[in-house]
Amino acid sequence: MSNAGKSTRISRMGEEGARHREFVKWACERRNVQINGVEPASFPGAGLGIVATRNIIADEALVFVPAAALITVPPDINELKAAGPISVHGRLALSLLERGAKAPEDKLSIAPWMTAMPSQADILPGMPVTWPPTLQELLPAGTSERLDIQQKNYQRDLTAYLDHLRTSQPHSSPARLDEAKKAYTRAWLLINSRTFYWDYPPTSSIHLGSKRSRPLRKKNRPRDDCMALCPFLDYFNHVSGSACAQVEFNATGFTARADRSYAAGEEINISYGAHSNDYLLAEYGFVMGDEPANDSDFALLDDYVLPLLDDMQRGRLRDKGLLSKFVMDRDGSVCFRTECALNLLVLSTGQWEKFVIGETGDNAPQKSKYEKILRERVLAVCIEHAKEQLKKVQSIGVVVEGSELEFPEREAGELKSREWDYAKAVLKTRWEQIALMAERGVESAGGG
Repeated sequence: MSNAGKSTRISRMGEEGARHREFVKWACERRNVQINGVEPASFPGAGLGIVATRNIIADEALVFVPAAALITVPPDINELKAAGPISVHGRLALSLLERGAKAPEDKLSIAPWMTAMPSQADILPGMPVTWPPTLQELLPAGTSERLDIQQKNYQRDLTAYLDHLRTSQPHSSPARLDEAKKAYTRAWLLINSRTFYWDYPPTSSIHLGSKRSRPLRKKNRPRDDCMALCPFLDYFNHVSGSACAQVEFNATGFTARADRSYAAGEEINISYGAHSNDYLLAEYGFVMGDEPANDSDFALLDDYVLPLLDDMQRGRLRDKGLLSKFVMDRDGSVCFRTECALNLLVLSTGQWEKFVIGETGDNAPQKSKYEKILRERVLAVCIEHAKEQLKKVQSIGVVVEGSELEFPEREAGELKSREWDYAKAVLKTRWEQIALMAERGVESAGGG
C-alpha cells in the first residue's frame, strides 16, 4: 500500500532497524541479491516500504533477486507424509519454519529473512482469516467470498501440519502444539501475503540449498501453486495501475525496474495486480485509500440484486451464464451482468433476449424504469446496509470474543479490543468506500 509523508530509512533507525539491516546484509552477501539506489524505510503508522536513496533515472534496475535466492518448496518437503492433503502453500509454510530455525550461516537458513518479517503479534490481527467471527461477519461480500476459500485452504493445511507434528513428535504437549499452531499460521500468512508468481521456468537451475541441477517446473502446474518468496523485493508496497516500478522475471530471477525518474527520499512502489479493495483486504490485510486511489476497485451487489429476482428470472440468468458476480465500479457504474439482471424486471422476454446480445433497440421508457430500480432498490439499499455495518463496527466495545488464535493479552476467553483496532479501522474505511460508490451510482442513474 502506497504511503505519503516523511519516512525513516532503516540505516537511520537505530536499534529498531537492526533486524532489517542484518537481513539486507545477509541478502546481499549470502544470497547475492543486488540492490541499487533503494532502501527499506519506515512510514509513520504504515509500516515499511522502499524509498530511493539517491536520484533514480527511468529504466534503472533497482533490485535483482537471483533464482537461487528465491524461497520455494524444497524436494524433501514435497515428500511430506501427512494424514490429509496439504497444498504447495502449506508445504512452503512448513519449509519456512524449518529453514527459519537454522543458524544464519547454514546455506539453507532463511533466519534473517524470518526475523525481518512481521511478528505473530503484527500479522495475526491484520489478516481477516484470523479475525474472530464478530469481525468477520462485518466484512463486505467481496472479502467474505475470498475469505471462505482462504479459510478452507488454511484449515486443510493446518490440519495436515498438526497431524504431521503429532506423528513426528508424538510426545508434544498441548502447549507445544498451540505454539506450533501460531508459528505455522504466521508462516502460512507470510506466504499468503508476500509471495510472487513464479512459474518455475523449464530450465535447469540450482535450487536453494541443492547440490545438483533439476528442472524447476512440472508441466501444467496449477497457477495457485506457482509461488516463490523474493527476499527484499517483498519490501515494496502496492499501488494500483502501471505507474510504478515494473517487476519482471525469467529463469535467472526477478528484477524491479524504475518506470520513471525518482527523487532521493521518494517512495517507489510496485503493483500486486489489478485487484479490488475487497480482494486486497482478504489476501494482504489492507485496503487502498483515496490518495492514491485504487483504479481497479469494485464492490459486489449480489446481496442486493438477487433478492429482487424470482426463480424463473434467476434460471434465465443462469442459462446465459449471468447469475451472480454483479459488480459496481469505483465511479458507481454497474456491470453488464447487473444491467441484464435488472432489465429482467422491466423488459419483455423478446426485448431482454435482444438486450443480452447487444441489440438494445428503442427501450427509452423501460430505461427510466431500470434506473429507478437501480437507484431505489439496489444502490439505496446498499447505502443503508453500509451505514448499518458502520454502526456495528463503531459499536464494538471493550472486548471481542471468539478469536481463532490465543494471544498473550487474552484473558478469560476475551480479547481486549485494542488488539483489533486495525481491523475495526479497515472495516470502517471499506464500508465508507462502498457507500460512496453507491452514492455516485445514484447520481449517475438520474438521482442527483
